[in-house]
Amino acid sequence: MNLRFNEKPSKSDNSKTKLLIQLHGIGSNKDDLFSFANELPAKFTVLSAQAPIPYFGGWAWYNLYPAANGFTSNNVEAKQSLIEINKFIDLAIEKYNADEKVVLMGFSQGAILSLATAINNPNKIEKVVAMSGYLNPDFLDQPIADLPFPIFATHGTEDSVIPIEKATSSYKDLPQQNFKFKSYPMPHGVSPDCLNDVISFLSN
Repeated sequence: MNLRFNEKPSKSDNSKTKLLIQLHGIGSNKDDLFSFANELPAKFTVLSAQAPIPYFGGWAWYNLYPAANGFTSNNVEAKQSLIEINKFIDLAIEKYNADEKVVLMGFSQGAILSLATAINNPNKIEKVVAMSGYLNPDFLDQPIADLPFPIFATHGTEDSVIPIEKATSSYKDLPQQNFKFKSYPMPHGVSPDCLNDVISFLSN
C-alpha cells in the first residue's frame, strides 16, 4: 500500500468486502477518524489512511498558507495527494478482494479531497461522507455534469475554521438530487448527533 493506514476488518459473511476509506484533516493522523471505526456499520472493512506530508507534528494532504481571505491551498500538493488517494483505492480493492466501489469518509481537508476524488472518479464510488469541508473546484478534473452516487455533507454552525457559508456556497454547484446537507450546533468537529446521522446514512 502506498499510504500508511489503520484497518478494522468487516464482520460481514459476504465473499467480497465493502471498503470504507477515511481521510483525516490537516495536522491529524490515521488514528483520528479511526476512533469512530467500531461505531460504523459492521459490513465495512474500514481503512483510515494517513496523509503523506508532515505538518506540525501531524500530517497533511496539502499545505495551507495565510491569505487575505483566510488561507490559500497548495494546489500542486493537493493534486498529488489526489493521485495517491486514487492509487490507495485501487490497491485496497485488490488487497482486500473488495467491491469495485468504495465509500469515502473525510473530515475537513479530508472531506475536500473525498469530494474531489469521488467527482473525478465516479465509477469507483458508492457513497461519500464529507464532514466540515467544502467543494474546491480547483481540484476537479472536469465540470460536474452528474452525481451518480449519494453525498452526505455535514457542518457546524459555529465552525470558525471553515465557516458554514463557505461550505454551503460551494455546494450550490452540485446536482441536488443525490446530495444531502445537514448542519449542527457545533464547532469544527463531529458531534454525537452528527455521527449518528452519518452512521444512519452509511447503514442504508
